[in-house]
Amino acid sequence: MHAVAARHGLHPIDAYNFGLELSNGAVRYVGYVIGGGGSPSITPATRSPTTVWRPGLVSWTFDLALLLISGRDSKREAMDIVGNLDEEEAAQLAAESRVKVVVPMHYDMFAMNAGYPERLVQETYDVIVVGGGISGGLPCAAYLQKAGLKVLVVEAGPELGVFCPTHETWPGTLDSPHAAINFCGNSPAVEDLELEKHGFRFRTSPVALATTHRDGTNCLLCHDPHMTARNFALHSDHDAEVMLAMQTRVEEKMVEMNELAFFSPHPDPDKFERVLDLCAYVTGYGLDELSTMTGPELIERTFESDRVRQTVVSPLALHEHGAPLARGQGAFGVALSLFYTTGLAIGGNESLV
Repeated sequence: MHAVAARHGLHPIDAYNFGLELSNGAVRYVGYVIGGGGSPSITPATRSPTTVWRPGLVSWTFDLALLLISGRDSKREAMDIVGNLDEEEAAQLAAESRVKVVVPMHYDMFAMNAGYPERLVQETYDVIVVGGGISGGLPCAAYLQKAGLKVLVVEAGPELGVFCPTHETWPGTLDSPHAAINFCGNSPAVEDLELEKHGFRFRTSPVALATTHRDGTNCLLCHDPHMTARNFALHSDHDAEVMLAMQTRVEEKMVEMNELAFFSPHPDPDKFERVLDLCAYVTGYGLDELSTMTGPELIERTFESDRVRQTVVSPLALHEHGAPLARGQGAFGVALSLFYTTGLAIGGNESLV
């Protein structure tokens, strides 16, 4: 714990100095800087808006500062009310002292001596982003910060990036139940925000999707079209041949589809039409014909093995691309699901956050 000389007093006439002449050269009031093994924190004591005491603080990096923000003015001082830092001064102090978290204080006890926390935020940040989602608020905030703005992210939930939580459900095992489907490998944000320089790595599993059966067999949809074909051939040579052709076309159009469907400003009707054309191309059906089918109808018409059908229909349960049983929507949903990439960020999907 470090004591820091504080400017304070009982009356405005003597509160804005150290009062050395009133106490035979001794400091009358102190504030405290508390360290708990890491970075220190500032306790609330200093009232002066001047910078005399700041050089003793800026040599540290602070985790937490409890700063008074009620300010001062001649009207209050005429009522013998000692003033404090105002919101702008508190924000400036926090910036100079490299404070990580600021808690505003001394602003709502008395109506005549009020401060306004929202002003502290306005003085500290250029932009406030509401919501810390992995596909909305966080990339928005990151791009704004990269552009040189000071950004605050406000999230109501207990953690950021809620779409891709990764938790250690038992020792040594990371579990990400919600976001096994991950398109970040082709995202421009990886390069734009230099995520790999910050340790981000993405790895896929050889198997994208699988169903298991009571007789000990399985049906595997793999990222490698030839691995899928070898497994599907255990159930149907016809289905193996059809899926090999479909996945080969998916590989051909993967980057274009991701750019159109996931990394483009929306709505863009022209790009949407191209997405539909690609769906028809990878399935091998004409666009008009594909538009008349539900998801299950497309799968039944395309594959002959029930186990292959069960595997291919599984992603439709996510309802990511519309209603599976709606004509058109369901069939296009099957086509889009073939572009899914199943994987995790090394260290867990939360490394994206």
